[in-house]
Amino acid sequence: MVDFMLDPRNVARAGWFLAFVPPVAAVTALVLHEPWRRRLLHSAVFWTAVGAGPLIVALWFVFNAVEDFFGLDSVLALTLNLVLFCLVGLGVSWLLRSRAARRSADASEEEGDR
Repeated sequence: MVDFMLDPRNVARAGWFLAFVPPVAAVTALVLHEPWRRRLLHSAVFWTAVGAGPLIVALWFVFNAVEDFFGLDSVLALTLNLVLFCLVGLGVSWLLRSRAARRSADASEEEGDR
């Protein structure tokens, strides 16, 4: 079992599975569930679930490239990966917050128009 988990090909397969299954499942949910479509399109959890798989896989490949180039015991590699992950986390947080703020502003405008 451990050999299966340590084989780089199996890790790559799991990564590609994670990258493609959530977006495909999300599109399927949007197509098949007409009543949920509007709610799903405005849900931050939905967009996080859709984007998390591909983002994690991309970060995994970048992390591996940095570690392969500088070495596992390099402080520079650690610093680069730390900065990269912090910037990506801040970017995702900013996107989700701005989307939520825009949604609440739209909702308050709709209430004001009534």
